[in-house]
Amino acid sequence: MDYRKKFLRMAVISLAVIVVGAVVGGILGGFRLGPEYAAGTLVTIDVKGDYDLGAVEGAVRAAGVPDAAAVKAGSSDDALTLVELRVPGVRDEAARKALGETIQGAVAKLYPRAVTESVKPTERAANGLALGILVPVASLCAVAFLYGWARYGVFAGVSACVAALHDALLVLAVTMLLRIPVGAAYPAAVMVALVFSVYNSMVFFENMREMKAADKQAENNRERMAAECVRRNLPRTFIAPALVALVVLILALAGTFSLLMFAIPVFVGLCAGIYSSLFLTAPLWVTLETPSAKAKSAKKKPAAKRKKKK
Repeated sequence: MDYRKKFLRMAVISLAVIVVGAVVGGILGGFRLGPEYAAGTLVTIDVKGDYDLGAVEGAVRAAGVPDAAAVKAGSSDDALTLVELRVPGVRDEAARKALGETIQGAVAKLYPRAVTESVKPTERAANGLALGILVPVASLCAVAFLYGWARYGVFAGVSACVAALHDALLVLAVTMLLRIPVGAAYPAAVMVALVFSVYNSMVFFENMREMKAADKQAENNRERMAAECVRRNLPRTFIAPALVALVVLILALAGTFSLLMFAIPVFVGLCAGIYSSLFLTAPLWVTLETPSAKAKSAKKKPAAKRKKKK
């Protein structure tokens, strides 16, 4: 197996998806912002008691407001009787008033005592989204590099960092391609995916470290050693992300639209993590490590010859 060719081939596939996602996003104006980040309208309703958030959101959507996102609000944990519904895109005053009446009517069918507290405009908050994504991604990539470098060597750190960055970019690209609404939970979804990416990389390099310790000659054939480590890591690579994806899917199907929008990027990120751990991390490490090891070996040979002459 030529790991260098394999790395280049797989990297081209990933790069193509990322570029297409960026182009589509650029043409369509970037991310499809959810209610939490897009400019629109915030309708606050006092239900006058306890209520089912999913039922409220479902009723509002059924009334013809499909993009509404509901959250509980109130003055204390014991009295969360307010429901805040954010609707993107509605900025005209007349349309805003009609929207408030529509939502009020939908909620009143479930909770007759409900009254509208306020109907007010919301501003675009894309800067907060960018910061919420960039800072955690940069932090995790830095942790992956530093830990990988300290424990397994500089090229292991570089490979783990590149794999994590690749997974983040792939999630962002697919989000733009599929026009998935980006809400307040989106940065957390990206983080969940990246944590598993870094975990898979570290498990791979830990297996490699153990293999080196058990067989000193294994390092002479790095491609074979990397392939064996990937094979050993297969159960962990699939089982842990699959269990997380199953739990998130169950929560999404049983919960609100916001949970579903959280589940989709998590699922995409877990798939990206599996892809990178199988096809990118090991080939990249072999591609970087092999020339360095050959250079070190070439330096050692003249030194060994000089010792023999003496």
